[in-house]
Amino acid sequence: MTLFRSLCRTLAAGASLCLFSAGLVLADPPRRVFAWLANDPNNTYDNATLAGLREVMTPTGATVEPYFAGFNGTTQLAQCRAALALNKYTGLFISAADAVGIIPCVTEAKAKGVPVVATDLPIGPDTGTVQPQVPGQVGASFIPATSWAAAVKSIIPQACAGLSQCNVFYVAGVSSFAIDTLGYAAAQQAVALNSSYRLLGAEQAFYTASTAKQVMLAQFAAHPEINLVVASGDQMALGVEQAAAQLNLTVRIVGAGAGKGAIEAVKQGRWFGTFNALPKTEGHLGAVLMNAHLLFRRAPAIGIDPVVFTGLPSVWTQATLAQYPRFTAQWE
Repeated sequence: MTLFRSLCRTLAAGASLCLFSAGLVLADPPRRVFAWLANDPNNTYDNATLAGLREVMTPTGATVEPYFAGFNGTTQLAQCRAALALNKYTGLFISAADAVGIIPCVTEAKAKGVPVVATDLPIGPDTGTVQPQVPGQVGASFIPATSWAAAVKSIIPQACAGLSQCNVFYVAGVSSFAIDTLGYAAAQQAVALNSSYRLLGAEQAFYTASTAKQVMLAQFAAHPEINLVVASGDQMALGVEQAAAQLNLTVRIVGAGAGKGAIEAVKQGRWFGTFNALPKTEGHLGAVLMNAHLLFRRAPAIGIDPVVFTGLPSVWTQATLAQYPRFTAQWE
């Protein structure tokens, strides 16, 4: 309940949100059905976002049905259109595999009176904003890719401290995602500031530990001098750690997502840090924004960064975790 009271105070312009208590909608019809367009049914981060959506929606009598596109924008656009054709969904939650490619479906949803809320990933060409960009999108709850880029640029010098030569490799989730195009560019900028830093390349691993492990086994064989790996997902950071352990290499690791295992790895000193993310809060906020629109159709479209909303640090290191000893990871 505190979360939603805070949302009410924070978003004074969206006064309709003040009528929510713990995310429950007052006087809204039951048996609503929502579609959630995501990417990977085995991705535990995605599943935490879905859990957050359902924790708010289920008590209202609503259900949330997932679709998974496998990080393929064309597939997701087809799924979105197929979902609209069923004429059964009150609204759509979208974790866009292609921020621009999904826009035609958002436009079609608007024409049918079906509101859209973006979760986890943006909809629209501007990767630096969390605010809704496309007509028909009534809300957004995610961390802008620019926040990850800023974190990468700041944490590389911290992680390189004490190394006579810092040789960096970047593991992307999906290279075409904004988080990774901007993240890799930020890594390039960070290493350009110090002659003892080198960036040895990047490769995508689709947010899986097993793929990242194989990627890094090959990269360590080609470049045994790699001593810092930055990964845009904790699943991939785990794969990096597994590859380094198999080869008996000492490597500093930065992940992203603040998963349970990552927080433990940072506390134990196995990883240098992990980018903070709150997928369940992201789902909670996305659901509240959808309900606000449905209850008050004239409510303004609102975007919320869940980490900024909570006031927590953007990156967890041993130092920042010491400042927030009660922090609990939201996903496995």
